[in-house]
Amino acid sequence: MIFVIVVAIAISGAVIDKFVNPITIAITTTIASLGTSRRSRLNLGSACQAVHLAKAEFYPGSQLQSMDLGLYFAGRRVERAIARITLCKTKRKLRKMKTLPHLFESNRKWAERVSMAEPDFFSSLQAQQSPEYLWIGCSDSRVPANEIVDLRPGELFVHRNVANLVVYSDLNCLSVVQYAVDILRVKHVIVCGHYGCGGVSAAMEDKPHGLVDNWLRHVRDIYHQNRAVLDAIPDIDERKRKLCELNVVTQVGNLANTTIVQDAWRRGQSLVIHGWIYDLGDGILRDMGVSIASCGELESATRS
Repeated sequence: MIFVIVVAIAISGAVIDKFVNPITIAITTTIASLGTSRRSRLNLGSACQAVHLAKAEFYPGSQLQSMDLGLYFAGRRVERAIARITLCKTKRKLRKMKTLPHLFESNRKWAERVSMAEPDFFSSLQAQQSPEYLWIGCSDSRVPANEIVDLRPGELFVHRNVANLVVYSDLNCLSVVQYAVDILRVKHVIVCGHYGCGGVSAAMEDKPHGLVDNWLRHVRDIYHQNRAVLDAIPDIDERKRKLCELNVVTQVGNLANTTIVQDAWRRGQSLVIHGWIYDLGDGILRDMGVSIASCGELESATRS
């Protein structure tokens, strides 16, 4: 349709020369209203080419030059109109990306469902939190702490990092542990790893991964300390699973040796540290059998 309109205007005679600007504006408006699809732009290109050929035949000399100038400005108007439409669409997409409305809508529906089932749920949460458990797990999105142990909001205090590490220089983790043990008075701290951990796998590789290598150095140390045991496992996937288990055992020991946990035990506070591992393949948690509940148990475990 655009092709026919533009060609008809181009060959309609010298009368059009007086009305180049109004007509080109009309053409620009028509084309702009069609959007910025690739097909529309191709049609526009064909139409402009046809106009040029038609003018060459019907408008010699200065008239052709005048029409060329009119067509040039018409093309510029079209380009600006298309650019404005594209910019508006881009801005709309960016606004949507910045605000993530679908997540807010999901949150609203979730809050409504919870409130309908238990009207006092949120008001009771607001009053206080008194969880019995601290969970130290991996940041992996496939290992959601509350969901896999079927606990509700307020029942599990959570800290997560890459490869579920407890590092003595990590003030973030230690601050969480102190708040959970000293203020919330949790009774259990669970260090939970998982099979298929990307951080553990990366620590076994002899290639750089960027900044995260500094963090994974702690896992790589465990790998080297247990190299003989791990190298004896022929299957690479089983070797990775074993290192995931060894990492959990090591982090339980690291946590038990923190001054926070040691002080809690010395003052007689009831506190048990557990080492678990989660299998992504079947959704089942497994106890590594390395639970520690006192300084005495820690010394026994260290000697063994």
